[in-house]
Amino acid sequence: MTSSRTSSVVAETRKFQRAPGFWVNIGERLGFIQSQDVASTSSEVADRLATVYKRYLGDFDALYVRSFVQVLQQRMAHVKSIG
Repeated sequence: MTSSRTSSVVAETRKFQRAPGFWVNIGERLGFIQSQDVASTSSEVADRLATVYKRYLGDFDALYVRSFVQVLQQRMAHVKSIG
């Protein structure tokens, strides 16, 4: 994968995170939202989760994905070189 491919992987990840219901689903899985909660509460929790992710974890996540892709690239290059 090239650096442009790495950027596209990060962009796709961010696009996925903006999908409708993504953060509501995360909130439910973390136990912050119960299925019987009203929609406005779910929306508030989802907005807060998205903000916290963007502020504290977004840059780390992008760096992690880039590092992971680089390791894959190195391994693929190594496999090509030996056989």
